[in-house]
Amino acid sequence: MTTKGPDKQLWIGICVLLYPTIVGIVLPILAMRDGPTTFTGYIRTLAFLFISGLVVLIGYMAYLASRLSRRHKQATRQRLGG
Repeated sequence: MTTKGPDKQLWIGICVLLYPTIVGIVLPILAMRDGPTTFTGYIRTLAFLFISGLVVLIGYMAYLASRLSRRHKQATRQRLGG
């Protein structure tokens, strides 16, 4: 008996969650550890990375919503015999 490993969608989802975690939590903490003088130089970069993390997360959620919508339409057609 062979077991299938996690499919591709699971790994994509993990990466999508990992990216905002790194750019929204880890990098700001690392930038703030040396104090406000070193942190202020990186504010624009960190803000851009944070916004890119939000865009990736929202884009992935929209992709999943469209997939679910398509599945629902297909299931409805099959139930109706069309």
